[in-house]
Amino acid sequence: METLNWIDKSAWADGEWQQEPDRIEWVFLGFPCLIVRQDAGWFCGYVGIPPTHPYYGKDVFDNELRKIYTDKSITFSEVSHHSDDPRAVNHQLLPKTDDYWWIGFDCSHSDDVFPAIINFYNFSSEASYKNIEYMKTQVEFLARQLNQLQLQ
Repeated sequence: METLNWIDKSAWADGEWQQEPDRIEWVFLGFPCLIVRQDAGWFCGYVGIPPTHPYYGKDVFDNELRKIYTDKSITFSEVSHHSDDPRAVNHQLLPKTDDYWWIGFDCSHSDDVFPAIINFYNFSSEASYKNIEYMKTQVEFLARQLNQLQLQ
């Protein structure tokens, strides 16, 4: 697992996000996995699938893709974005081995708290911050489902 930090968190409220990395890359079940923090502090999670996967190239609105379950709905389905921008959806810290189609989700919904605005917004009592542990679990859960679909 490789990590990277780039966001200045000095104006954010105190919280576990102060010690968390802003980008994490790893491989799980042979799939490249990625967690990227957005500028306001929420995370997005992604799993890359190879061209041989049956869901490669499927749009985020595809009915089959929408059947994949995660705690958050699938909100991203695109080819690798080849860029050095730390927010780019590709592997930058681990070796790039192929062009992947990335499937992902974000944690910027009504039940999500994120650090850049926590002091300025009245979140509902059910809202919570989705931390690295949560994200890693959800990304690997997504990878398991994509792995099962590949084996069918």
